[in-house]
Amino acid sequence: NCPDMVSEYVCVDGDPEFFAYLDLNLAQLPNCRRILHQLSSGHRKERSLVRTHGGTASAQGSTQVETAPLDDVFAANKVGPVDVLKIDVDGFDGEVLAGASRILQEQQPSVIFEWHPILCVQTGNSWLRHFETLLAAGYDDLVWFDKFGIFSHFGRTNEFREIESMANFCLQSVTLQDWHFDVIAFPKGSSVDRMKLAEAAFANARRSSF
Repeated sequence: NCPDMVSEYVCVDGDPEFFAYLDLNLAQLPNCRRILHQLSSGHRKERSLVRTHGGTASAQGSTQVETAPLDDVFAANKVGPVDVLKIDVDGFDGEVLAGASRILQEQQPSVIFEWHPILCVQTGNSWLRHFETLLAAGYDDLVWFDKFGIFSHFGRTNEFREIESMANFCLQSVTLQDWHFDVIAFPKGSSVDRMKLAEAAFANARRSSF
């Protein structure tokens, strides 16, 4: 919705099929770079990506693939300063954030990530890793949205007891299937107006021309 405000988009995808779709999705946007690489918190082998439903893939495969941290992938591709970092990797978001610790500490971007305890369990990852990494990098404020993009609540990265309670709710809920959240995290001193962001209903309703 605001292409003139963005100098460059850098898109990283670890799935070759979905990576090919980026050409179609980004065709009308200027200054886009694509990088094919599966990410994690370090240089090691992880389970391959497999399609869990029509529009996404998760690291739950039977084979092993080489992965790398985002810090090193961006450094190798000479990616400039990062203002906004958006992650949605179906249960691996905490690991990807842990692999971006240098970016978080040195560049302090606003961070948007999916928090999905069910997929964290399925991929063998911690649902607290996201917040531990952000807290260590100087992030404090969180704005939570439910899986429909509707504002849920404000929070803090150090509220581990509350986060554990929410994880248990997501895992045990019978009436609310596949419950998860999208979270936006801000470093200390960020000038972003949290209240305006929480009330940005237009972002959920307005269709982008792109």
